[in-house]
Amino acid sequence: LPPGSETLLVAEADPALPTAAVRILQRLGYTVLASADGDEALGTLRAGTRVDLVLSDIMMPRRNGRALYEALRAEGHQAKFLFSSGYGGTPPEMVEISEPGEVGPPLLRKPWTAEELALKVREVLEAP
Repeated sequence: LPPGSETLLVAEADPALPTAAVRILQRLGYTVLASADGDEALGTLRAGTRVDLVLSDIMMPRRNGRALYEALRAEGHQAKFLFSSGYGGTPPEMVEISEPGEVGPPLLRKPWTAEELALKVREVLEAP
């Protein structure tokens, strides 16, 4: 699996998934921070923590993934973003998330494998 050295923030409501994602990504060399919801993730970024990529569940309590994404962009945070969802089809929260003519953040479908997670994270980090 492709290694990395960047800092990632995992925002996931399901308590088992951030643990698995953190463990997998740390083994690959990433520094990984975890939060239980969008508010906690936003607080981490507002505290000045440098994050290269946010891996966020779309459906979370208090502040969902789309609201987190929009708040980060409104505040000028430039971290790359990767949504994760077990919802079939296009999750309603992702519809119209990008500006006309732009492509919104990529999506990693749940349940994912360690290989799928590692490859998608690397792909998003290396994208222009």
